[in-house]
Amino acid sequence: MRTKFAKTFTTWFYPVDDAYLACLRDWVDFLRRDQLFGPADALFPKPLMGLQDSSFAAVGLSHDTWRPPIIAQTAGSRRVSDGMRIR
Repeated sequence: MRTKFAKTFTTWFYPVDDAYLACLRDWVDFLRRDQLFGPADALFPKPLMGLQDSSFAAVGLSHDTWRPPIIAQTAGSRRVSDGMRIR
């Protein structure tokens, strides 16, 4: 995870059934082996969009990270604070 000013934090997985852990391991192996993802890439990447049968579709996995949802939340709260009603 990218953080500002090289901050660190400790995290852990909540105990889950071995089937879920095996699925996660398979997913990480797929990303590393088949998609050539590295440790700096997202664990759940955005879809790579492209043309397929003359229309836009997901054609693979992108190395770009998702944008944080705070942008949409901030825009919505600005409208409310400006006195505009969201319907």
